[in-house]
Amino acid sequence: MLVELSTNIRAPSRSLTKTGYPLRMTRRPNTLERREQITGAMIRLLARRGLQGATMQALSRETGLTQGLLHYHFASKDEVVLAAVERLAAGILARVRAAPGPDGRGHASGEPASGE
Repeated sequence: MLVELSTNIRAPSRSLTKTGYPLRMTRRPNTLERREQITGAMIRLLARRGLQGATMQALSRETGLTQGLLHYHFASKDEVVLAAVERLAAGILARVRAAPGPDGRGHASGEPASGE
């Protein structure tokens, strides 16, 4: 019995790794956006429920993300709360810097005016 081999051999696709396995579909990392989503949800939970009520389970429901994904981005509830507080503080600092000072100019440096 004679077996005919195909002569229709193509060059390896560029979507293969060096070992010949197909590459995974790649997408843009969304870690920063996801962390912003999670911290925003934590801020809302803290406002509504307080620290005790802002559980990881409640955060999971608020964001629509699994608890495993929450823990991928933050090791603990404390870490999420800290990131939420830092986000709030950064917003307050930005408003203070943008507010006009006694001389009518903004506090661009964030430093207190001399004599304060």
